[in-house]
Amino acid sequence: MVKKIFFGLINFISVLIIVAAVMILCVVIFTKQGEAPNILGYTALRITTGSMEPSYPVDTMIVVKQTDPSQIEEGDVISFYSEDPAL
Repeated sequence: MVKKIFFGLINFISVLIIVAAVMILCVVIFTKQGEAPNILGYTALRITTGSMEPSYPVDTMIVVKQTDPSQIEEGDVISFYSEDPAL
């Protein structure tokens, strides 16, 4: 009985993970070229330069939330996405 419940729970969690992965894949595929994929206002980014060290080392994956620029205060850590390949 416990074994059946355990495996049922594992199957349910596995299906949820697969569904979430497919949804994320669809968001990434249907994102316009030159834009960062965005899920519910959140975007996963990778730090590619040393400009944010020592707080965030190169190759760190971060999740950022879109916010109104008027809410940004001095001392807040920000990120930006640019279509300019030079950046």
